[in-house]
Amino acid sequence: MAFAKPSDMAWTPLQYGPALVNDVVGFGGNFYAIDSCGDIRVYDFEGAHLKTVSLPVKNVGNEVAETSMYLVELGGQIHVVQRNMYDIEIYDLPVRRTWKFVIYWVDVCNEKWEEVKSLGDWCIFIGSDHSFSISASDYPGCLRNCIYFIDDYSGRYYSTTTYSRYIMDAYDLDDPMIHILLHEDISHFKFSLPVWIKPSFW
Repeated sequence: MAFAKPSDMAWTPLQYGPALVNDVVGFGGNFYAIDSCGDIRVYDFEGAHLKTVSLPVKNVGNEVAETSMYLVELGGQIHVVQRNMYDIEIYDLPVRRTWKFVIYWVDVCNEKWEEVKSLGDWCIFIGSDHSFSISASDYPGCLRNCIYFIDDYSGRYYSTTTYSRYIMDAYDLDDPMIHILLHEDISHFKFSLPVWIKPSFW
């Protein structure tokens, strides 16, 4: 993992452990990185490691094949989204589908965290490119208290001649369930992952 500022001539490497880094976000003048074990590491913009906060990843049972962690700034605070997936088969090929989300509010300075049951008017977008939050009242058509996500793990297992598709869904926290948004062949290549784009009207 490394970063570069606009005036830099080379990348600045960041020290990190052996665990897979799931997501990185810039917030409050620092970098925050989270791995698959739930460890949040904080760096300044000179590349110095400031501290590590270990978030207890919620145990959801043996049926879960993989857990991915995302960092989101929401309402001026850092939140962690835990995404739980399970294995199924389609056309005798392995597929990973999202089953459930768990959200944490995190106070990195004081090393405190709390599970969040409702987002209120907010909604969260997560994916392989960037995670962000918006107020549903500011974006008509977006569902409040939902997590919009791309099943970007599913299409990687398919060849373009059999079953190559990425699924775009929304997870409703009011009545925990998944709403289907788009189940079409939106990508012709299994590693060309769909991305979320946040429009700016100002």
